[in-house]
Amino acid sequence: MSNPATEHDRGIWHMLIATIAGSLVATHANASDSVDARARFNNEYGTASQKLKEAGGSVCFEEVQTNVRDNGNETTEVIYRSNGESLLYRLREKKNDGMREYVIVATPKRTFYLSKPAKQDNFVLKNLAGESEYDHAVTVIRLNARLAFLPYCYLEMPIVDFLKQPDVSVVDVSETDHAGARAVRVSWQRPRRMPDGREYEELGWFLLSPDDTWALREYEVGAKGYPSRIRGVVRYGERKDNVPVASEFESWKEKDEKRSAVFSVRASKVQLTPAKPAEFTLRAFGLPEVGEVVASSGQSMLKYWLLGLGALSGVIAASLRWYVYRKQLQ
Repeated sequence: MSNPATEHDRGIWHMLIATIAGSLVATHANASDSVDARARFNNEYGTASQKLKEAGGSVCFEEVQTNVRDNGNETTEVIYRSNGESLLYRLREKKNDGMREYVIVATPKRTFYLSKPAKQDNFVLKNLAGESEYDHAVTVIRLNARLAFLPYCYLEMPIVDFLKQPDVSVVDVSETDHAGARAVRVSWQRPRRMPDGREYEELGWFLLSPDDTWALREYEVGAKGYPSRIRGVVRYGERKDNVPVASEFESWKEKDEKRSAVFSVRASKVQLTPAKPAEFTLRAFGLPEVGEVVASSGQSMLKYWLLGLGALSGVIAASLRWYVYRKQLQ
């Protein structure tokens, strides 16, 4: 006759073995899924990112950007025009003294910066540069005209380039779920240094849609040992060349499940066809093209526009970069 106590213990032991085996199988499956997700990401993301970039290169946006503050919302209007490699960024912001406008036009052969002071009808040429200014201007435009670049960029840098930086380590690539669809989370970290010299570890992740051209859906950035972090969410509407086109973006600082420094972008108009080449000229803003002479008291105005303006481009670009960083990190 078997001992009931022994049979009971044997039954518990069999259950424990089954549980451990099931756990090992699940762990192996999860590890396998992680390996598969990383392999697919490594094989597909670079090509998909280029496809997103090419599709976005012929989409034009009008955006409303809102920075939520305790003392009221700050709203600006952004117009982004594109024709392949030629990009146009136009910012309109209302101040106490009236509406001000800033323009950057970047083409492979030349780049120029314009401004329209408050209570003035005409644009003023701030800088005219050649090929060497193009890459820098495109970086500034990426940072400030958000919707065209969000599917494949983090701030001003394409995600594929961000992850290739020598100080960035991809620590995990795993499958997850996003709104009922399959997604891949790419987790990364890198060492950083504060202005006072203290070092810390920056941690973050990107949530991508592998079945929808690997478009960016969400991201998070924080620091090891610090409770606050920055979250970002991208929403999509129309499609161009069978890839999603961003329609809304929202980012915020999150601490103890409370949001602050909310920054949002909403497309008020989307044009899926490229802008016309004439839009990327000085003449489009009521100014003469290089070589044209405009008589004013018997003199050419153009020569005055082009004197001593080289240093101003860096000032304008830096202020535009700070404009967005201030919105996100305040």
